[in-house]
Amino acid sequence: MPYPFSVDADDGDFQQNSELRRSGVVMRPEEITAPKDLGVHLLFVDDDPNVCRALWRVFRPHGFQMHAAHNADEALRIFQELSVDILITDMRMPGRSGAELLAQISESHAHTHRILLTGYADLRETTQAVRHGLVDDFLTKPWEPQQIEECVLRTRHVREALEARKAAS
Repeated sequence: MPYPFSVDADDGDFQQNSELRRSGVVMRPEEITAPKDLGVHLLFVDDDPNVCRALWRVFRPHGFQMHAAHNADEALRIFQELSVDILITDMRMPGRSGAELLAQISESHAHTHRILLTGYADLRETTQAVRHGLVDDFLTKPWEPQQIEECVLRTRHVREALEARKAAS
């Protein structure tokens, strides 16, 4: 099963790997690792490839294993193949919405930190998702790179602190 992308080099590699995904070439996370591989898997889900590309640029320096899906069904296939630590999803996408994806992931992959990117028009749905505990964090569009970076880095540090505590006990 192809992974939408898993890259660590320049923007040309992002484009190349996106093209490989479309052609059906399998790209496994172990084939392309980040410079400081932290072993943390991020999954970006957005029907706009430019948003995925922007997120990739933000997180590339941090050594995450990065993957992208352009709809909820692709994202669910990725979840079947690997353990995703952090999910960043858009609310409005063709087919299933981000809220539907979050509902399924919150049940089947409770360990995954879920971040929702939402526009002003989606605030009603976003509020419902927050009330039902489907979202750990959300950011409104347009988001600033520093905002989303801080959100994810806080998450990673929390995850590391919990793992260190567990190892010490």
